[in-house]
Amino acid sequence: MSDKKWGKDAIEGFSKHVHLGNFSLDENRNYCNDHRNRRFFVDPGPWPKLDLLPGHSDFVDRDRGDGGAEVKSLDALMRWMRDHQDELQRRKILETREDGTKRLAMDFVTRRGALHDLFKSPHLNDRTEYLVTFFNGTYYLEQLELPGRRDNPNDPDGTQMYSGKKFAQYCSVQESEDTPEPTQPINDNLSYEAVMAARCGGDFKVLFGVEIHAELKHNPDISSTYRGMHHLNYVNIRTARDFNALTDLQYSKAFFRKKLFQFWSQNHIAGIPRVILGWRDDERHVITRVETYKTEDIPDFPLCTWKPAKYYRTMQTLLSEITRLVAEDDAGAVFHLVLEEVESAPYPVLAGKLCSRTFTVKRLARGSHRIVKDWFIREVLNFK
Repeated sequence: MSDKKWGKDAIEGFSKHVHLGNFSLDENRNYCNDHRNRRFFVDPGPWPKLDLLPGHSDFVDRDRGDGGAEVKSLDALMRWMRDHQDELQRRKILETREDGTKRLAMDFVTRRGALHDLFKSPHLNDRTEYLVTFFNGTYYLEQLELPGRRDNPNDPDGTQMYSGKKFAQYCSVQESEDTPEPTQPINDNLSYEAVMAARCGGDFKVLFGVEIHAELKHNPDISSTYRGMHHLNYVNIRTARDFNALTDLQYSKAFFRKKLFQFWSQNHIAGIPRVILGWRDDERHVITRVETYKTEDIPDFPLCTWKPAKYYRTMQTLLSEITRLVAEDDAGAVFHLVLEEVESAPYPVLAGKLCSRTFTVKRLARGSHRIVKDWFIREVLNFK
């Protein structure tokens, strides 16, 4: 994916992506240092007519705890870092000091979801929350997902959410399979994760984990040097309700303003070059057609009126504010940062308010939550 597509915008955005490795999460969301959940994309064709309801009653939704705010933990990502220190040192991400201790040559360690919430903050009037620890020169940023954000009033029985999982199953296979197995029950606790490093503008280097839907087994568009495990092979598999652009003007505007923005921004952060989009007929619960969008082309669509530069600037401003608000270098200190919703207003006024939001911050009681664990400090950073 080209870093030159939008001129100065590209310099301010996410660039210089480096694929570091992968791991799996099992049915209990436990870290596994293997590729058991790796899947490869199978093209379903442009007009596949895929039934999205089979298996819905057996679907295992992701375990999100006791129903309160869910912490998007960095534990699995940090365990991968423990198991792949040689790779981090080879990439000059993990550096050894003269006294034998080590440091991460990264400004932030986080997940794509946390970065995406910051990135889209000028776009959606949502309350977003984070937990932050600053230790050994690096900020560790966890995302808090609030219960209300999981609920979709337009999807009371969860069929739309399940449709996205089912469509991904229809167009992906494990390495040992030749064709998709759509009769297999779907367990959303299982996932396959990539570990990435990238630059956010010229100011920040970030290391982050990102869930991967599938990848191309053979990608003729890139050099053979990059074949195999590489972010340029990844695909983001999504669905959207099919609509008539001439008669359903409200949904058409929402699709270009919200859906396509989300697809683009998620991919842009992770350097994923394409979106596979299945169009849903929600009355018949089938995929009626499939299209592929190149990530770098989406902002140029005529009805995508949002401009990437605004999000780049806000993202860097918020990351800078985190470094200002959380200055205490202490593995046991955890700070709770919140971007509050703003008062509703006509869109031009609301847009200005969203871009100028700042964090409220409070320090958590010591011991109530820990991001940077003792084992990580001892085994990865080599502090005795």
